[in-house]
Amino acid sequence: MNTMASEAVKSKAAEAAKELITAACVGNFDLVSECIAHGVDVDGPSDINGNSALTCASKNGHAAVVEHLLDAGADKEAKNESRSTALMCASERGFTAIVVLLLRAGAGMEIKNKYSRTPLHECAIRGDATTIQCLISAGAKICAMDRNCATPLDLATDASCRELLEHHAAVLATLAKDPAALVPAAIAYCATLSTTDETVRAEKLSLREYQVRPSFLWATPAARTAVFKWARDAFIIQLAAMTPPFSLVPDDCAGDILEYLEIALSRPESLHLLAYCSSRKAHVWVRAVAEAAVAANATAKLVPATNAGDLSTVQDCIARGADVDVRTTYGSTALMIASTKGCIAIAKSLIDAGADNNVKDRTGSTAIVVASENGHTAIVELLLKVEAGKIHRGDVCRVQPSLPSQSDKNSALMKAAVRGHTAIVGLLLDAGANAEAKLGGDKTILMNASEKGCTAVVQRLIQAGANTEAKDSNGNTALLIATRKCRIAVVELLLEAGSNVEARDDEDSNTALMIASIFGHTAVVELLLQAGANTDAKNQNGNTALMIASENGHVAVLEIFLRAGVDKVSKDNAIIAASTRGRTPVVKLLLGGSAQKGEDKLDKTALVVASRKGHTDIVELLVQHGSNEEAKNCALFVASVNGHARIVRLLLQAGANKEAKVTNGKKAVDWAEERHHTEVVTLLRQ
Repeated sequence: MNTMASEAVKSKAAEAAKELITAACVGNFDLVSECIAHGVDVDGPSDINGNSALTCASKNGHAAVVEHLLDAGADKEAKNESRSTALMCASERGFTAIVVLLLRAGAGMEIKNKYSRTPLHECAIRGDATTIQCLISAGAKICAMDRNCATPLDLATDASCRELLEHHAAVLATLAKDPAALVPAAIAYCATLSTTDETVRAEKLSLREYQVRPSFLWATPAARTAVFKWARDAFIIQLAAMTPPFSLVPDDCAGDILEYLEIALSRPESLHLLAYCSSRKAHVWVRAVAEAAVAANATAKLVPATNAGDLSTVQDCIARGADVDVRTTYGSTALMIASTKGCIAIAKSLIDAGADNNVKDRTGSTAIVVASENGHTAIVELLLKVEAGKIHRGDVCRVQPSLPSQSDKNSALMKAAVRGHTAIVGLLLDAGANAEAKLGGDKTILMNASEKGCTAVVQRLIQAGANTEAKDSNGNTALLIATRKCRIAVVELLLEAGSNVEARDDEDSNTALMIASIFGHTAVVELLLQAGANTDAKNQNGNTALMIASENGHVAVLEIFLRAGVDKVSKDNAIIAASTRGRTPVVKLLLGGSAQKGEDKLDKTALVVASRKGHTDIVELLVQHGSNEEAKNCALFVASVNGHARIVRLLLQAGANKEAKVTNGKKAVDWAEERHHTEVVTLLRQ
């Protein structure tokens, strides 16, 4: 009894708590007061997003309810699932009156949500000047950074919030009197970005390229000094170059930054910054500095010149001592770019200058791989003739790399094969590339070429001795793959090369003939039959190729089988398969067109299956062809059970015995009545 009373009390408390949340959301002051008067814990309940009553009222703009809840002792710092407080929610929506109430009650202005944003961040995004002024007057920090290192000022710049920008200018003027004030923040920020890990650096660059604009870093000489201390990190220089922060830099600081940037961009390790600083993302002054640096740097000019196909500039850069193996941000060298674009003269100049043809880009590709992929035969031939040796350039002697490695030749062969570059395939095979290599998967090069329908490549691989019986992880040979894709010429080549026409896959134990029958590839079926494919072979489901073609309704394929000769048992099985799927044209073809009643009787299975599935046209064909009494009685039973009235009428007209007891001593009408098939019952009662 006590337990029941306790449960009832808990249920009432839960209902009251729910009422409080609802009342706070809609601003029902009287109901909120009533809940508080009845002792409901103002901090106890929350909605599905973890919002307390105070947060619900704050985010919906109900100032009177907020004030009442604060008077009742509601927790000002309670957080929802996004770790946002009532002050954050009110700031985000621009409810200034509620912001004032919460600030007077002592709500924290520097508490951060899951995005590490303060109430001022949220307000800056909205750009509500009144609320921003309210928070700033209360002491909110305009240099607080979120998880992307963006300050409220940075977010306000995007939102064109004049109030915050004007206040920032006033703050900078104040800080100028105490330059050391910003140094700790600048050093701490730069320290989070500095890393020797190129992968980490790239991730940071990708994440923050558009989001990070900490203009306060450049506000004072002391802050700039702290930043320059960390300028070994290329990302810091990039931040300096971006238009938004540079636009906010005081005029007396801009010259210093440009001067330092000019020095930084002249460093060999800063080459990848030149392209960025020359782009439209950079401030116009920064672009001018970067363009001057590029003009003065032979190595920096090498890649752009190669991209443009400018042979004379490339040769000039080489003569001036450019690093011929300089890489882009994607890891590509000038030789890779020339190999991709097919610039044979530039490629030869770079190779003569000692360019390393075994350098890999971020995808693991070398010059010979990209040249093979893009079909540049002359460059592939050139790269295959590179010989190891010493290259003398002035006082510098460097060792020229050797020929492409075996793995690179195999990769190049795969790329050339799937794109149908037969001449390159021949060059690579002659150079020792392995025709049996499996790269980036479990398919051989022959399988990939067969799948793509690259006939000439397949022929060249077969001539080189490629194994036509090799299988992938699903048990597919090149013949099975080519059959599935209907690569007729490839199938013909593989059959001529002696491929096993009875090879089976591992999934359903299908032969090539079965696969061709599934998809209705008539030309492939003819080729396989000419090659002696076994029409009586069965897959793991017990289906022959004829049954599969029937089931899928491929009349043209069936005509080929019938011309080749099919015995009665196979034909009957095919009729059953077609009857199951309702393939009327197939059944008509297999029955021999307009068959006359009284011809050879079919096995009753086809008629029963068609009657069960409700395929009226097929039932009519089978009855016309000639079905015995037992078959018609069984068909009548299943048609009645399943409520197929048209078929029941057809079978009764054909002489089916409605009084026959097929199962459990019951007649067809009994089963129809049990299943409430009224129309069928009426037919059977007549």
